[in-house]
Amino acid sequence: MRIKIIGLLFLGMCSQMFFGQSKLSTQLWNKVKECHAKLEDMDGDGKVDYDTLIDDTKNGYLKIAGSWPTCGCSCENTVAAFKKADLSYVFLKEEYLNCSWKYKVTASKPIKTVFPKEIIQAFFAKRIAINDTRYFYLDIVLPQKGTDIKINILPTPIGLKTEMNNPFEFKEEGHKKSFYDIYTLAQRVKEETLIALIEEKFQEIAPEEYKIVEGFIKMNDDLSIEMVSKNLKKIKAIYNTYTKIIYQEIVLKWNRVNGQFEFKNKIKKTKRLTFKQFLMATPYWSLMC
Repeated sequence: MRIKIIGLLFLGMCSQMFFGQSKLSTQLWNKVKECHAKLEDMDGDGKVDYDTLIDDTKNGYLKIAGSWPTCGCSCENTVAAFKKADLSYVFLKEEYLNCSWKYKVTASKPIKTVFPKEIIQAFFAKRIAINDTRYFYLDIVLPQKGTDIKINILPTPIGLKTEMNNPFEFKEEGHKKSFYDIYTLAQRVKEETLIALIEEKFQEIAPEEYKIVEGFIKMNDDLSIEMVSKNLKKIKAIYNTYTKIIYQEIVLKWNRVNGQFEFKNKIKKTKRLTFKQFLMATPYWSLMC
Protein backbone atom coordinates (compact mmCIF):
# COMPACT_ATOMS: atom_id res chain seq x y z
CA MET A 1 0.00 0.00 0.00
CA ARG A 2 2.83 2.36 0.92
CA ILE A 3 4.52 1.67 -2.44
CA LYS A 4 1.28 2.50 -4.28
CA ILE A 5 0.90 5.79 -2.41
CA ILE A 6 4.49 6.77 -3.18
CA GLY A 7 3.92 5.81 -6.81
CA LEU A 8 0.77 7.94 -7.00
CA LEU A 9 2.56 10.89 -5.42
CA PHE A 10 5.41 10.53 -7.92
CA LEU A 11 2.99 10.41 -10.84
CA GLY A 12 1.23 13.47 -9.46
CA MET A 13 4.47 15.37 -9.21
CA CYS A 14 5.47 14.40 -12.78
CA SER A 15 2.06 15.37 -14.07
CA GLN A 16 2.20 18.75 -12.32
CA MET A 17 5.71 19.36 -13.68
CA PHE A 18 4.66 18.43 -17.23
CA PHE A 19 1.56 20.59 -17.23
CA GLY A 20 3.47 23.41 -15.54
CA GLN A 21 6.09 23.37 -18.31
CA SER A 22 3.38 23.08 -20.95
CA LYS A 23 1.56 26.08 -19.50
CA LEU A 24 4.81 28.09 -19.37
CA SER A 25 5.53 27.26 -23.01
CA THR A 26 2.04 28.42 -24.01
CA GLN A 27 2.45 31.67 -22.08
CA LEU A 28 5.78 32.41 -23.74
CA TRP A 29 4.48 31.69 -27.25
CA ASN A 30 1.45 33.89 -26.59
CA LYS A 31 3.83 36.77 -25.84
CA VAL A 32 5.37 36.58 -29.33
CA LYS A 33 2.22 35.83 -31.33
CA GLU A 34 2.04 39.30 -32.93
CA CYS A 35 5.53 38.96 -34.44
CA HIS A 36 4.93 35.30 -35.27
CA ALA A 37 1.75 36.15 -37.19
CA LYS A 38 3.75 38.42 -39.54
CA LEU A 39 6.18 35.68 -40.58
CA GLU A 40 5.54 33.56 -43.65
CA ASP A 41 6.34 30.23 -45.25
CA MET A 42 8.82 31.55 -47.79
CA ASP A 43 9.95 28.21 -49.27
CA GLY A 44 6.55 26.51 -49.40
CA ASP A 45 7.41 23.65 -47.05
CA GLY A 46 4.38 24.31 -44.86
CA LYS A 47 6.42 25.77 -41.99
CA VAL A 48 7.06 29.34 -40.88
CA ASP A 49 10.53 30.48 -41.87
CA TYR A 50 12.53 32.08 -39.05
CA ASP A 51 15.78 33.98 -39.23
CA THR A 52 16.20 33.02 -35.57
CA LEU A 53 14.31 30.54 -33.41
CA ILE A 54 15.51 29.62 -29.92
CA ASP A 55 12.76 27.62 -28.25
CA ASP A 56 13.94 26.91 -24.73
CA THR A 57 10.49 27.39 -23.25
CA LYS A 58 10.98 24.53 -20.79
CA ASN A 59 13.56 26.78 -19.12
CA GLY A 60 11.52 29.98 -19.56
CA TYR A 61 13.15 31.48 -22.67
CA LEU A 62 11.97 32.06 -26.23
CA LYS A 63 13.39 34.12 -29.09
CA ILE A 64 12.02 34.47 -32.62
CA ALA A 65 13.03 36.72 -35.50
CA GLY A 66 12.13 36.86 -39.15
CA SER A 67 11.23 39.01 -42.12
CA TRP A 68 8.51 39.22 -44.75
CA PRO A 69 8.60 40.29 -48.40
CA THR A 70 7.21 43.83 -48.10
CA CYS A 71 10.28 46.09 -48.15
CA GLY A 72 12.29 43.55 -46.20
CA CYS A 73 10.53 44.42 -42.94
CA SER A 74 11.37 42.28 -39.93
CA CYS A 75 10.52 41.75 -36.30
CA GLU A 76 12.35 40.26 -33.36
CA ASN A 77 10.86 39.17 -30.03
CA THR A 78 12.64 37.76 -26.99
CA VAL A 79 10.76 36.66 -23.88
CA ALA A 80 12.04 35.34 -20.56
CA ALA A 81 10.20 34.12 -17.46
CA PHE A 82 11.51 34.88 -13.97
CA LYS A 83 10.12 32.74 -11.16
CA LYS A 84 9.07 34.33 -7.88
CA ALA A 85 9.18 32.72 -4.44
CA ASP A 86 5.45 31.96 -4.67
CA LEU A 87 6.18 30.00 -7.91
CA SER A 88 4.39 32.54 -10.14
CA TYR A 89 6.27 34.20 -13.00
CA VAL A 90 7.17 37.69 -14.08
CA PHE A 91 7.65 37.88 -17.84
CA LEU A 92 9.95 40.33 -19.64
CA LYS A 93 9.63 40.87 -23.38
CA GLU A 94 11.95 42.73 -25.74
CA GLU A 95 10.61 43.57 -29.19
CA TYR A 96 11.95 45.33 -32.25
CA LEU A 97 10.21 46.25 -35.52
CA ASN A 98 12.63 47.69 -38.07
CA CYS A 99 10.19 49.27 -40.56
CA SER A 100 8.39 51.25 -37.86
CA TRP A 101 11.60 51.97 -35.90
CA LYS A 102 10.03 50.52 -32.78
CA TYR A 103 11.93 49.20 -29.77
CA LYS A 104 10.14 48.29 -26.57
CA VAL A 105 10.62 46.31 -23.37
CA THR A 106 7.47 45.31 -21.53
CA ALA A 107 6.71 43.26 -18.43
CA SER A 108 3.75 41.27 -17.15
CA LYS A 109 3.42 43.86 -14.38
CA PRO A 110 4.12 47.63 -14.43
CA ILE A 111 7.68 47.96 -15.71
CA LYS A 112 8.54 50.62 -13.13
CA THR A 113 8.00 48.00 -10.41
CA VAL A 114 10.40 45.55 -12.07
CA PHE A 115 13.55 47.68 -12.39
CA PRO A 116 15.35 50.01 -9.95
CA LYS A 117 13.87 53.51 -9.88
CA GLU A 118 15.20 55.91 -12.57
CA ILE A 119 17.62 53.27 -13.74
CA ILE A 120 18.92 55.35 -16.66
CA GLN A 121 20.45 57.82 -14.19
CA ALA A 122 22.67 55.01 -12.87
CA PHE A 123 24.75 55.19 -16.07
CA PHE A 124 25.86 58.77 -15.31
CA ALA A 125 28.13 60.24 -12.62
CA LYS A 126 25.70 63.10 -11.97
CA ARG A 127 21.98 63.47 -12.49
CA ILE A 128 21.04 64.30 -16.09
CA ALA A 129 17.98 66.30 -17.10
CA ILE A 130 15.12 64.01 -18.18
CA ASN A 131 14.81 65.68 -21.60
CA ASP A 132 18.51 64.97 -22.26
CA THR A 133 18.19 61.29 -21.33
CA ARG A 134 15.37 60.85 -23.86
CA TYR A 135 17.94 60.66 -26.66
CA PHE A 136 19.23 57.41 -25.14
CA TYR A 137 17.53 54.10 -24.59
CA LEU A 138 18.25 51.02 -22.51
CA ASP A 139 18.95 47.87 -24.49
CA ILE A 140 18.24 44.74 -22.48
CA VAL A 141 19.91 41.34 -22.86
CA LEU A 142 17.57 38.66 -21.53
CA PRO A 143 19.28 35.47 -20.32
CA GLN A 144 18.63 32.00 -21.69
CA LYS A 145 20.39 30.60 -18.64
CA GLY A 146 20.35 32.08 -15.17
CA THR A 147 18.43 35.16 -14.08
CA ASP A 148 20.96 38.00 -14.36
CA ILE A 149 20.16 40.54 -17.06
CA LYS A 150 22.51 42.98 -18.79
CA ILE A 151 21.43 46.50 -19.71
CA ASN A 152 23.37 48.74 -22.09
CA ILE A 153 22.79 52.43 -22.75
CA LEU A 154 22.72 53.40 -26.42
CA PRO A 155 21.75 56.52 -28.38
CA THR A 156 18.33 56.33 -30.02
CA PRO A 157 18.42 56.59 -33.82
CA ILE A 158 19.15 60.27 -34.46
CA GLY A 159 15.83 61.98 -35.07
CA LEU A 160 13.93 59.91 -32.48
CA LYS A 161 13.43 60.09 -28.72
CA THR A 162 12.34 57.61 -26.08
CA GLU A 163 8.85 57.76 -24.64
CA MET A 164 8.51 60.14 -21.68
CA ASN A 165 9.73 58.51 -18.45
CA ASN A 166 10.36 55.19 -20.23
CA PRO A 167 13.96 54.60 -21.38
CA PHE A 168 12.96 51.14 -22.61
CA GLU A 169 10.88 52.37 -25.57
CA PHE A 170 11.30 54.47 -28.70
CA LYS A 171 9.27 54.66 -31.90
CA GLU A 172 9.00 56.96 -34.89
CA GLU A 173 5.39 57.91 -34.22
CA GLY A 174 4.97 61.35 -32.70
CA HIS A 175 8.56 62.62 -32.84
CA LYS A 176 10.78 62.21 -35.87
CA LYS A 177 13.13 64.38 -37.88
CA SER A 178 15.58 63.31 -40.54
CA PHE A 179 19.23 64.20 -39.96
CA TYR A 180 20.56 61.71 -42.50
CA ASP A 181 22.19 64.52 -44.51
CA ILE A 182 24.50 65.11 -41.52
CA TYR A 183 25.73 61.52 -41.73
CA THR A 184 26.55 62.03 -45.42
CA LEU A 185 28.46 65.24 -44.67
CA ALA A 186 30.35 63.69 -41.75
CA GLN A 187 31.72 61.03 -44.09
CA ARG A 188 33.39 63.70 -46.23
CA VAL A 189 34.84 66.30 -43.87
CA LYS A 190 37.22 66.41 -40.91
CA GLU A 191 36.29 66.75 -37.25
CA GLU A 192 37.57 70.34 -37.07
CA THR A 193 35.28 71.30 -39.96
CA LEU A 194 32.26 69.90 -38.11
CA ILE A 195 33.20 71.89 -34.99
CA ALA A 196 33.70 75.09 -37.03
CA LEU A 197 30.23 74.61 -38.53
CA ILE A 198 28.73 74.19 -35.06
CA GLU A 199 30.48 77.32 -33.77
CA GLU A 200 29.51 79.23 -36.95
CA LYS A 201 33.17 80.00 -37.66
CA PHE A 202 32.71 79.42 -41.35
CA GLN A 203 35.70 81.60 -42.30
CA GLU A 204 38.02 79.28 -40.34
CA ILE A 205 37.13 76.24 -42.43
CA ALA A 206 40.02 75.16 -44.68
CA PRO A 207 39.38 76.07 -48.36
CA GLU A 208 39.38 72.47 -49.58
CA GLU A 209 36.96 71.50 -46.80
CA TYR A 210 34.71 74.51 -47.50
CA LYS A 211 34.41 73.39 -51.12
CA ILE A 212 33.14 70.01 -49.89
CA VAL A 213 30.56 71.73 -47.67
CA GLU A 214 29.46 74.02 -50.50
CA GLY A 215 29.15 71.10 -52.91
CA PHE A 216 27.13 69.16 -50.35
CA ILE A 217 24.72 72.07 -49.82
CA LYS A 218 24.24 72.56 -53.58
CA MET A 219 23.16 68.92 -53.88
CA ASN A 220 20.47 69.50 -51.22
CA ASP A 221 18.09 72.28 -52.31
CA ASP A 222 16.47 72.66 -48.89
CA LEU A 223 19.80 73.12 -47.05
CA SER A 224 21.90 76.15 -46.23
CA ILE A 225 25.13 76.39 -44.26
CA GLU A 226 23.11 77.90 -41.39
CA MET A 227 20.74 74.92 -41.42
CA VAL A 228 23.66 72.50 -41.41
CA SER A 229 25.07 74.36 -38.41
CA LYS A 230 21.72 74.23 -36.62
CA ASN A 231 21.33 70.48 -37.15
CA LEU A 232 24.89 69.78 -36.06
CA LYS A 233 24.29 71.76 -32.86
CA LYS A 234 21.30 69.56 -32.01
CA ILE A 235 23.32 66.39 -32.45
CA LYS A 236 26.28 67.90 -30.58
CA ALA A 237 23.97 68.42 -27.57
CA ILE A 238 23.20 64.69 -27.66
CA TYR A 239 26.92 63.95 -27.95
CA ASN A 240 27.63 66.13 -24.91
CA THR A 241 25.25 63.96 -22.89
CA TYR A 242 26.94 60.85 -24.29
CA THR A 243 30.31 62.08 -22.94
CA LYS A 244 28.81 62.09 -19.43
CA ILE A 245 28.08 58.35 -19.51
CA ILE A 246 30.51 56.56 -17.20
CA TYR A 247 29.02 53.05 -17.25
CA GLN A 248 28.38 51.19 -20.52
CA GLU A 249 26.68 48.18 -18.96
CA ILE A 250 24.79 47.42 -15.77
CA VAL A 251 24.09 43.89 -14.55
CA LEU A 252 20.94 43.28 -12.53
CA LYS A 253 20.12 40.27 -10.36
CA TRP A 254 16.67 38.81 -9.76
CA ASN A 255 15.08 39.00 -6.30
CA ARG A 256 12.60 36.10 -6.14
CA VAL A 257 10.98 37.38 -2.94
CA ASN A 258 10.22 40.92 -4.13
CA GLY A 259 9.74 39.99 -7.77
CA GLN A 260 12.14 42.78 -8.79
CA PHE A 261 15.62 43.28 -10.20
CA GLU A 262 18.41 44.79 -8.12
CA PHE A 263 21.83 46.21 -8.97
CA LYS A 264 24.59 43.60 -9.08
CA ASN A 265 27.45 45.12 -11.06
CA LYS A 266 28.38 48.17 -13.14
CA ILE A 267 30.88 48.02 -15.99
CA LYS A 268 32.70 51.26 -16.79
CA LYS A 269 32.90 52.70 -20.28
CA THR A 270 36.40 52.07 -21.60
CA LYS A 271 36.27 54.02 -24.86
CA ARG A 272 34.76 57.37 -25.81
CA LEU A 273 33.99 58.20 -29.41
CA THR A 274 35.00 61.52 -30.93
CA PHE A 275 32.15 63.67 -32.24
CA LYS A 276 32.75 62.55 -35.82
CA GLN A 277 32.96 58.90 -34.74
CA PHE A 278 29.67 59.37 -32.87
CA LEU A 279 28.07 60.80 -36.03
CA MET A 280 29.30 57.82 -38.03
CA ALA A 281 28.44 55.10 -35.50
CA THR A 282 24.94 56.15 -34.47
CA PRO A 283 21.96 55.03 -36.61
CA TYR A 284 19.79 57.73 -38.20
CA TRP A 285 16.02 57.65 -38.52
CA SER A 286 14.83 57.64 -42.14
CA LEU A 287 11.56 56.89 -43.88
CA MET A 288 10.87 53.21 -44.46
CA CYS A 289 8.22 51.93 -46.85
